Amino acid sequence: MITLITDIDGTLLGDPVGLAGLNGFINSNMNAFRLVYATGRNYDEFMDAVENGGLIEPEAVVLATGSEVRFRSAGAYKIDTDWSARMGATGFNPARIMRALGGIKGLMLQPVILPNKVSYVFTENDYTGITAAVYEKLAEAGLDTRLIASHSYYLDVLPKGCDKGKAAQFVCERNGIDLYDVVVAGDSENDLDLLLAFYHGIMVGNARRELREALEGRDIYRAKQGFAAGVLEGLKHFIADNKLRLEP
Repeated sequence: MITLITDIDGTLLGDPVGLAGLNGFINSNMNAFRLVYATGRNYDEFMDAVENGGLIEPEAVVLATGSEVRFRSAGAYKIDTDWSARMGATGFNPARIMRALGGIKGLMLQPVILPNKVSYVFTENDYTGITAAVYEKLAEAGLDTRLIASHSYYLDVLPKGCDKGKAAQFVCERNGIDLYDVVVAGDSENDLDLLLAFYHGIMVGNARRELREALEGRDIYRAKQGFAAGVLEGLKHFIADNKLRLEP
């Protein structure tokens, strides 16, 4: 059985025709697939994508760039308290983070604050300089966190050790999924940890330059097609190469 763990925005969403093709392939082989999403979206944004974006409902979802995990049960997605406790045990403190970063020029706080994620957007082009200032302010405040910048626009402040890859591995451990049966897919910098955490990875054809450079020399399938069509291309590659088996 194949477990597909994939990003949403820029990987699945962006080409409705490609998504329909991927969904059709999965639905026609439903007994051979398990599906998990790993996204930067919060829960409400994820549900909007499922209800209005044409996504197949997954058995689990990694949300908020790895800081929240939910499993589907009785028609609802329930927060995994063990993962939340693990994130909380790092001492992550949104209020202290916001105070520490409040005066940095070129950085704007996003309105939704989550228990284990504080998100900003860059309002000036000096991404490197602004990020360096963020590291400095966090260090001065004694805050040990993880920073993930992506799309030359977003900056997520997360608990130490938090990312999509570790959260996805936790999902696999919890659900008894063999890591050799997993294939992951992504398009941007916040998918890097996910793509490096597993044996089989797909970088879709529309992937950002920063991700391409970070994965230079890595054993990742580089799809020619973009978005969901690239995910399907990668799946078929691994199946044809006998690295994944399309069977229950």
